[in-house]
Amino acid sequence: MKRWLISVGAVVVLCSFSSVSLVLAGGIFLRPGTRANNMGGAYVAIADDLTAIYWNPAGLEQLDGPGVEISFLYATAKATSNRSLMNAAAPDIADGDFPIFNLYALLGQASVEPAEYESRELKTVATLPFVAGHTKVRGITLAVGFYAVGGGGGKWEDSVNGALVPTDVIIASADGSYGFIVGNISAAKEINPKLSLGLGLNWIYMIDQVEIKKEYRKSATSPLGDYSALIDKSASGSGMEVMAGVLYELMERSKVGFVIRSGATLKLEGEARAEIAGLSALSGGLMPDVDHETDYDQNYAYPLTYGLGISYEPMDSLTLALGAEMINYSTMKDDVDYEDELAGTFDDVNERENWEATSEVYLGAEYRTNERLSFQGGLRTNPVPYPRDKLTLLNVNQYDLVSLSLGSRYEAGVFQIGVGYMHTFSDSPEKDGRQYEYPSDSYRLSLGYNF
Repeated sequence: MKRWLISVGAVVVLCSFSSVSLVLAGGIFLRPGTRANNMGGAYVAIADDLTAIYWNPAGLEQLDGPGVEISFLYATAKATSNRSLMNAAAPDIADGDFPIFNLYALLGQASVEPAEYESRELKTVATLPFVAGHTKVRGITLAVGFYAVGGGGGKWEDSVNGALVPTDVIIASADGSYGFIVGNISAAKEINPKLSLGLGLNWIYMIDQVEIKKEYRKSATSPLGDYSALIDKSASGSGMEVMAGVLYELMERSKVGFVIRSGATLKLEGEARAEIAGLSALSGGLMPDVDHETDYDQNYAYPLTYGLGISYEPMDSLTLALGAEMINYSTMKDDVDYEDELAGTFDDVNERENWEATSEVYLGAEYRTNERLSFQGGLRTNPVPYPRDKLTLLNVNQYDLVSLSLGSRYEAGVFQIGVGYMHTFSDSPEKDGRQYEYPSDSYRLSLGYNF
């Protein structure tokens, strides 16, 4: 009987880690380029600077002579909820629970810990660079660059007092980061005065890290016992993607553009660790402590995308642009193979995640006051790709987003400088009385030089 209790107890405790992969899961695309984003991303039919290596490689043909461009994005956001994470005996993160159990409740002492935490916000920060250069060789424009299309870090943490002994303290945190860094080489050629074609090759490097911790710290006079729990996962890897673009002049003041990116399977290798200390003492030896480490391999389905755009100049000083992009998130899978499985925590899995393909829409305009100074504005929609039955404070994929942007560009001879600001509004999804929002602000700076 005792052996059976140990086995059942260990499985129940470990199963409470099973949904931790949802924590801080990140959508992908934070696009490069100050001017492009100032125009809401309606740039596929413009793409007349070095960020064409992302937006449309055919646009590189518009560049004169050799040059370089550097830009930076700083974005900050705060996911908020009207309620904090719940402190459950069998956590389900999709129901708003903290990913590590209420151990005392699991042991039949539900009154020891509070039913939920107090902190109702998750802060996220991203700093993304773009660096590229170009030249022209025998009528072909060549460009190389490195940029990030998504990523950042987020942290939720809280410290609350015990429910049975108020001088006891429970400390919990969820800390994660991920990122996609792209190395690109592209080439573009003018086929005729109206038509240009471009090709590119992307090497995509991904990092994915998450650490979940919880500690129960008893006070000096408390009759209760300490425990701590941890799950820590870190992986990185890469894959290759090809892209192609077309830029065509419909008429004297209007262009259309098309770009397609093949997507890729990123091969990640990582290490995972799970620890529970104090469990054996609290359960009278019925449930053993846990200390488990394993390597793992993961396949990440980086999605296929394609975009279409049109630009029009109703007058010399004004450019209007419209674009749309489809992102095939439906290929997203949870595909992980652990070297040393741990039941309920590190289980091999290969199944669809039920994300949906989304179509984003971009609107943008640029007004030139003179040959040197211009101002841009734009709007972008970003529909939610993530299943709405998995709402939680720790998931930043669950929102429909609309972004408004403003910025300007100044050209002084061979130098160019651009600045931009974007505010993103989210919808307010709700589940079981919990309502969430995720507004964000981002700031951009770009510097360019033509030799």
